[in-house]
Amino acid sequence: MNGNVIIIGATSGIGKNLALLFAEKGYHVVATGRRKNLLDELAKENQNIVSTSCFDITSENALKKIDDIILSLGKVDIFIYCAGIAILTTYPDWSSDQQMIRLNIEAFTKCSGFMFNYFLQQGYGQMVVISSIAALRGGGSAPVYNASKAFQSHLFESFNIQALQKNKNIVFTDIKPGYVDTKMAVGENKFWVMPVEKTCEQIYKAILHRKREAVVTNRWKMAAFILKFLPGFLFFRLVKKNANH
Repeated sequence: MNGNVIIIGATSGIGKNLALLFAEKGYHVVATGRRKNLLDELAKENQNIVSTSCFDITSENALKKIDDIILSLGKVDIFIYCAGIAILTTYPDWSSDQQMIRLNIEAFTKCSGFMFNYFLQQGYGQMVVISSIAALRGGGSAPVYNASKAFQSHLFESFNIQALQKNKNIVFTDIKPGYVDTKMAVGENKFWVMPVEKTCEQIYKAILHRKREAVVTNRWKMAAFILKFLPGFLFFRLVKKNANH
């Protein structure tokens, strides 16, 4: 057995495929999510090394559920936060925005802080978030989604700094996928939509190499570089040009 992995949000998409991939590589995986029927299906696909825990990560007892999993495992090597929601909002809509804030920011922050303190006590560990290339700039299709992903990336960068300052063997890995063929890929102007299996293979390698940041897939790395360093006046000119087509 290579180690213990907990995945938050493993009922579908990237989370499910990562659970199966880590299990295939010899890890014991605890997959969590809200939909018990989908978790049961996942466990059947790899019942020897995948176990499940059904709960809502935004609920008040979520940290207690995570703590129970940790106690049952004895130790955690890798903790992956893959839960997330993207809702298209042409204009500000508090109901939609609140859902994204609750899951992408509030629950994520509680989880990250809890696991940081756990890894400090354990002496080592790795936490992974599946953020998005949307973290690099603002976006008109789902503004709060872009902002929430930027929050995730900056929090992990800050936690990495704290871990280095404390001289601790703890790594926070920020994975920024481009468009992936899952239900999370919302919007009309999608391009370079990558298969989830290929994406997860590259995510797995980035996690194994304990990278602090990785853009996947490889073809999205150049796009990320351009997005990150494109001057504001050129970025907005490009946005305006696309809006007129």
